[in-house]
Amino acid sequence: MKKSYLFIGLLALFIISLFIDRYASLSIVELRHPIINKSMVIISNLATLISITIISIILLAAIIYLKKDKKYLSSMVISLIFSALLVALIKYIVKRPRPFIELGIEALENKSNYSFPSGHTNSVFSLIPFISIYFKKFKYIWLFFSVLVSFSRIYLGVHYLSDIIFSMIFGLSISYLFIYLENRYNISKLFKIKKQ
Repeated sequence: MKKSYLFIGLLALFIISLFIDRYASLSIVELRHPIINKSMVIISNLATLISITIISIILLAAIIYLKKDKKYLSSMVISLIFSALLVALIKYIVKRPRPFIELGIEALENKSNYSFPSGHTNSVFSLIPFISIYFKKFKYIWLFFSVLVSFSRIYLGVHYLSDIIFSMIFGLSISYLFIYLENRYNISKLFKIKKQ
């Protein structure tokens, strides 16, 4: 039930964000300061490095080392790859220009491809369901980091608010879908990952 309210809320935010994209981007750009600029670039770069590679490896190693139930390992790996591929496909189909191109603002990060949706946001939010399962104590820390990463993408001028909200919904949805499929159809058997 809580997940339903979360998705309804995010969907409502996404619809609203479509109408205030321009205003949100221009307003956030006005907050720029040299010190904050550097911080946001670092946070954004950390998301690329941490969420896709290091965190995935750490999660896998920690789950195996701590002898936690490996039931959702295959679901995690598949959902991360699947959502990343779908984000790349949607970008190619939609071809939405980035805010710094449409709004004439300075981009604090060099980006040449398209805006919608946000790969960074998708990546960090895709991990939330699995961190909630395996490392509950850290889920709010990761949620805070995920929101910060998402904000940095707008701040840097490379994404609109609607790109971010959609990517939150998308990342969470794909992960919860594969968790559901694991619970319903035991897809880990296909990859010979034994449950403890």
